[in-house]
Amino acid sequence: MVSPARIIKRLIPGDYSTASGYPGAEEQSEWFVEEVRARVPELVDLPDEEVEEKALDALEWAVRETCRQVEWWEHSPETGAHVGLYLYACEHPETGRYYMVVHEEHYSDIDEHYVGFTLTRSYGEARRAFRDLVRDWEERLAD
Repeated sequence: MVSPARIIKRLIPGDYSTASGYPGAEEQSEWFVEEVRARVPELVDLPDEEVEEKALDALEWAVRETCRQVEWWEHSPETGAHVGLYLYACEHPETGRYYMVVHEEHYSDIDEHYVGFTLTRSYGEARRAFRDLVRDWEERLAD
């Protein structure tokens, strides 16, 4: 079976997102699976749920095994929600050096979850993507 490092390497560069629990999430998940299948041929014949699981497992593996957190921004209001934005610098023999921006939202009170991530070889591109997300969230919270 394909390794998490191979999955990550094949997804660089790119922007991805998937979600569950709210209207439109199913379509977002389907788009995510299509994108992963297009980039990782070893996953083409697997069921949708397994493709999504393997891609998200690879993301978790990368954060845990190949990355160090460079910057982060989090917001946790009292409603049981959590928003996390993270910029990582990553390196592995199979993937080389890359950068990852992760955007997670979890609303436990209504069982909604969103995860988006950007993979790039450019630190400048990753930092801009991270800063744009932070600015967008700070503006949203200021309203």
